[in-house]
Amino acid sequence: MNRLSKSPRNRSHAGRTRLGVAAPIGSADQGYWRIHLSKYALMLAFMGILVKLVHIQIVRHEAYAKLANEQYTLAHTNKAARGLILDRNQVPLAFNRRRYDVSVYKKSVKDAAAMLTSLSAILKVDIQQLRARYARNSSYVVLARGLPKNQVKAIEMQRLEGIAITRSTDRTYPFKRNLAQTLGFANVDGTGISGIELQYDKLLRGTDGWTFLQKDARGKRVMPIMSRTKKSRRGGNVILTVDNVVQSIAEEELRRAVIRHNAKGGTVVVTNPGTGEILGLASTPGFDPNRARRKVDSEAWRIRGITDIFEPGSTFKIATMLAALTSRKIKRGDLEFCENGSYQVYNETINDSEGHGYLTFDDIFIYSSNIGTAKTAAKLGKQQLYRAARDLGFGSSTGVELPGEVSGILKKPSEWTNYTLLAMSYGHEVAVTALQMAMAYGAIANGGMLMKPAIVQEILDERDRTTFKFKPQVVRQVMQPKIAAEMAEILTGVVEKGTGKLARIEGIEIAGKTGTAQKVRRDKKGYSKTKFVASFACFYPAEQARLLIYMCVDEPNPNYYGGTVVAPAVKRILERISSIPDKQLPDRHKRVPSSEVASDAVIPKLVGHDRITAERVLRELGIKYRISGAGNVVQSQHIPTLANPEEEKQVLLVVGSTGGDNEHVLMPKVTGMSLRQAIAKLSGSGLSVKVTGTGRVVGQQPSAGSEMRVGATCHLECRASIPASFLPKP
Repeated sequence: MNRLSKSPRNRSHAGRTRLGVAAPIGSADQGYWRIHLSKYALMLAFMGILVKLVHIQIVRHEAYAKLANEQYTLAHTNKAARGLILDRNQVPLAFNRRRYDVSVYKKSVKDAAAMLTSLSAILKVDIQQLRARYARNSSYVVLARGLPKNQVKAIEMQRLEGIAITRSTDRTYPFKRNLAQTLGFANVDGTGISGIELQYDKLLRGTDGWTFLQKDARGKRVMPIMSRTKKSRRGGNVILTVDNVVQSIAEEELRRAVIRHNAKGGTVVVTNPGTGEILGLASTPGFDPNRARRKVDSEAWRIRGITDIFEPGSTFKIATMLAALTSRKIKRGDLEFCENGSYQVYNETINDSEGHGYLTFDDIFIYSSNIGTAKTAAKLGKQQLYRAARDLGFGSSTGVELPGEVSGILKKPSEWTNYTLLAMSYGHEVAVTALQMAMAYGAIANGGMLMKPAIVQEILDERDRTTFKFKPQVVRQVMQPKIAAEMAEILTGVVEKGTGKLARIEGIEIAGKTGTAQKVRRDKKGYSKTKFVASFACFYPAEQARLLIYMCVDEPNPNYYGGTVVAPAVKRILERISSIPDKQLPDRHKRVPSSEVASDAVIPKLVGHDRITAERVLRELGIKYRISGAGNVVQSQHIPTLANPEEEKQVLLVVGSTGGDNEHVLMPKVTGMSLRQAIAKLSGSGLSVKVTGTGRVVGQQPSAGSEMRVGATCHLECRASIPASFLPKP
């Protein structure tokens, strides 16, 4: 064997040549490539980490920082207290009541039976109800809501396992249905939904604050992070022009009229015609804003005095009266033949409720002749009647600070038929709102100025600084003072001897006008023969008026005339308002302090309210009270001084009668009083009055203490002048 062929080197070479291919790379070569591959892989991994770090630290820094914060901090919102809504006398109409809820963390409870038994005794709730709530499929359960402070203190003293007490506020409307549509309501989140609550939501809501709290690993609150806290700012207060006593009286008498006459509903507006301030605005059917968040038809939220339009009937005749007196074509003594109650014209029939022959211009309106009014309008022409109606504010919104107001319907003369002139003259083929009617009559009452109505008297910010103060705004001069005085004189005749005489009060000059309008049929053209709107507008006193009332009742049945359905209700409102003693009127300059925004101790003024309403309000507020006297109207209220200071104070309500409750009454002493005060006192006793002279009472017959039958007439002798108004000036 050849030695060379046996050497390792030769064997290796022989192997390579024998296979005919290159031999495998040696182990040293393999290590080289592995090192390079690993190096490149590490470099790529490092670059990926670097890119990720850049993405986290720079590109998504804020998002990841927020996520980290959420893992160890908790953001808590500090809800702002909603501002108050008050009447012109600082009586709270909407405020925040403190509310306490009791909840339980089940994981912290060792003896559920003992805990529930203790709660049942304190809350005076059936233990089965508490067990049912506790059994809900949740680790955190609310066991009771809206608890008073005394019960909460009792629970805290027991130191029950797992119990948590949370405090919040609940929007409260102490007078419930009174002024409900105007006030509106706020939902559970504190957002205004309707009425003033909606109109001034941004102001009332205030600004929420917040606090960041640290959490431990289990999510339990540890402590607030003081550097990350923002205080809430409570909402501002809105003071209305409304007088709550006037409002309540108007509401009660409106509801009484609607019920008595089987009506569908109604609206009443009470204003100060000299300033345009709304003292009362009510409609029925209504709703309780405390329950509006549950099940209340949104139709009930409407402020019907500004959202619902209707054909007004004869109360609209003031437009024809104004056009005639302004034109100087017609004199007040001119006679017009009224066709004995039925008049055929343009294939239509105009009827009067009573047949009349010849009537003077004044008597056409005093006895409300549609025929006489139509004939008067025909002499004037389209343009003059349209101009008078437009100047009185019809066909335009009033601009009142409330949501949802409509402008009504006043067609332009180019859209009229020949019959439109006649129909519109007595209140058909035109649509108005109750507030428009009130403001139009206000222009007569104040000497000729159409005022912009106001519902807000003052606005205060969160520091009780005034940011808005009401000032009367004149829209335009509608008529000269002389013409306004002539119209007021005619309207006084309506109450003294015409269709409005059921509103007459002896010794008081009241100017007014009745209205009865057929409703438009919805199923076909024409007017219904069974559905009517009855209305009455009046102002007091006839000269230098300070109070104006407009009321309309929808679909009264079977009696449907404004003079018999509405005029007596308006008379009762006047009598009740005038019977409120001046000394019992709330202090108009006292403000509710900010500290009472969420107080349970706000005691509203209840003088003038009926007894049922007063008791309901006090119960709603959790205020203890007692009643003294017999009758249905609150005459005075106060908190008596107690002999024992440790006794719990109660509000004492003194109630009395408004007349008609007893067959006989004793003649009160009224000498020395103003005529207004004397009439109010006597009317409150159910007595009629006959007056000689003006000013303060210097003599009375019969003498004080005499027994008289309810409804009997007494005689007063007066001297000097009558005060301009019985309502304090703003």
